[in-house]
Amino acid sequence: MSNIEKAKKSFITDFKKIKSLGFIESHRTHNTGIGKTFEDLIGITENNNLLVDYQNCIEIKSQRNYSDSYITLFTKSPDEPRRANAFLKNTFGYPDSEHPDIKVLHTSIFYKTYNTCKNIFSFKLELNKDKLFLLVKDIKSNNIVSDIICWKFDTLKNIINQKCSLIAFIGADTIKNGATEQFHFTGCKLLSDFNFEKFIEAVKNNDIMFDIRIGSYKSGKNYGKPHDHGSGFRIHKNKLLKYYKIEEI
Repeated sequence: MSNIEKAKKSFITDFKKIKSLGFIESHRTHNTGIGKTFEDLIGITENNNLLVDYQNCIEIKSQRNYSDSYITLFTKSPDEPRRANAFLKNTFGYPDSEHPDIKVLHTSIFYKTYNTCKNIFSFKLELNKDKLFLLVKDIKSNNIVSDIICWKFDTLKNIINQKCSLIAFIGADTIKNGATEQFHFTGCKLLSDFNFEKFIEAVKNNDIMFDIRIGSYKSGKNYGKPHDHGSGFRIHKNKLLKYYKIEEI
């Protein structure tokens, strides 16, 4: 039995144990509570690096069953230019609602059409032979004002191989009692057979977007410096079947 098959068998056993526990109080407030709670229950140390979550084989994603939001495949700031997040925020950002002296930038970007961000700039993904670019237009002049922001294909291939080849997508029912939220982890889909070529296909089909979530630190010594709240490549859960082999647990 391969390491991946051993990890799958072990994960299924662990998931069924967690499912049998019923509702569990969230280990963290706000949206990230569901992921933190499941990862604690299954014994994973929280991380934001490129290590795969479960036995170095299975990446874990979780979502409330009622949610219609996109799923983050992986987070990755552009390779170029240097300090890309600071460049994006400082050049194309807009004033924070609570601290207008500092900038933030939140916008969702697709391949087929330019979007609109605060009626000032518009963004679009573009492909060439070995890079994925993020183009920026000035809406007023309709001129491209940046064509240097990009990810190298080799970078994306490595991340996809590490983070996207086998995913456990966990669904949970949720109840709230005041500010307290509880989760019952009720279902799991094992997603496999994804690769870089399918990623590019999904980008071209507008099924994958790049979501910029760059804020700024609002206190302390880093005040005003960029704070990435999870900018990454996202896919809607209804599109998973187009690109993944799905095994229900």
